[in-house]
Amino acid sequence: MTAMNDRANALALRALLMVASLGLCGTVLFAVAWRHAASTTLSVEGLGDAERRRLTSELLELSPGIFQPSLVNPAIAYTLKPIQRIRAWGSVFTSNELG
Repeated sequence: MTAMNDRANALALRALLMVASLGLCGTVLFAVAWRHAASTTLSVEGLGDAERRRLTSELLELSPGIFQPSLVNPAIAYTLKPIQRIRAWGSVFTSNELG
């Protein structure tokens, strides 16, 4: 009976060690992938004209034009379109006359 319990305990211990080692390996792989993704910088300058147009069209499909060039202050670059119903971050609101 004791030998049977020892054998069952040894199998249970092996199973737990295997699960723990797989979890540790997964955590290390995830950390390496996260670090790589965080240190990689994306650049638009390296894209060609066709790739930029494709990227712009994809972005406009995901977020239809709610921005326009700023008429009030060019340093701002873009503002919201005036009197536009906007749905973002789970909220719905309407921009004012200035955007």
